[in-house]
Amino acid sequence: MVSYDEWMQQKLQRQTLIVDGAEVGIWCTPYTAGKKRVLLFHGIGGDRYGMVPLAAELARDYQVSIVELPGHGVSVEQSIANLAAMQMWYQRVVAACEKHSGAASYIIAHSYSCSFVCTETVSKAAVILLNPVPILSMLSRFYLYVVAYFPALIVPIYNSRLLTTIRTYYLTANSDSLGKQRLDWVGGHAASHAQIAYQIRLVYATMQGASEGREVEKSPDAILITSKDRMVKAGMNTPDMIALHYDTNKIISLPGGHLLPLEGPDVVAAVLRDSALLV
Repeated sequence: MVSYDEWMQQKLQRQTLIVDGAEVGIWCTPYTAGKKRVLLFHGIGGDRYGMVPLAAELARDYQVSIVELPGHGVSVEQSIANLAAMQMWYQRVVAACEKHSGAASYIIAHSYSCSFVCTETVSKAAVILLNPVPILSMLSRFYLYVVAYFPALIVPIYNSRLLTTIRTYYLTANSDSLGKQRLDWVGGHAASHAQIAYQIRLVYATMQGASEGREVEKSPDAILITSKDRMVKAGMNTPDMIALHYDTNKIISLPGGHLLPLEGPDVVAAVLRDSALLV
């Protein structure tokens, strides 16, 4: 497996942008003339580490920037009270990134972030969604209910071996040895208790509206889903059902669970190139 710690030290540069008075962590590969830029957005509870394996694959041909959500990674917490405020955050962050580094050619969003990038007000870039969640599964709803209403119980044990094992089993599917190594590597960079508490509040404030068939203002250019994504309501993670929520004829189903950028970053990059979704 690639030494991602070494790759980050050599290839990723931290850039801190100020958006609405708060620092947003952006991690960028070095500028190279002629290379198109790709913006990567992770999901709730993630950070740059969860997107590094995919970034390393894409960086061979593109300039890559990983954006960390508020209260994730090195990004500072922000007061985001509802869905509209979260949508505005994405819009302003993309604008700040493009002002700082030039227009993005592609935006690739994972999971939670898929609900906020399909709008013309965010960017003119092509949009690719990984593991979108149009409707949550019953077990996912129950989990979000528990963490939202009983944070005092969940936060102190969130990073425990038991809960980490349960989350890994639930979010992934049949990972090979390299996939397991990537998951273990990311697991070694756990969020702090304060960050977990904030992330729970952020989910509570915005997730319901983002995951209940929210109207998509801009058709994504492509969607990559997986056959065993347990976050999605049973029967919903098929191309035909996803097409009911997103107006695109580019829906590609791959093996795996909900953490596609970690379970198969090489497969994702190859599919995007071979399908001429990234050119």
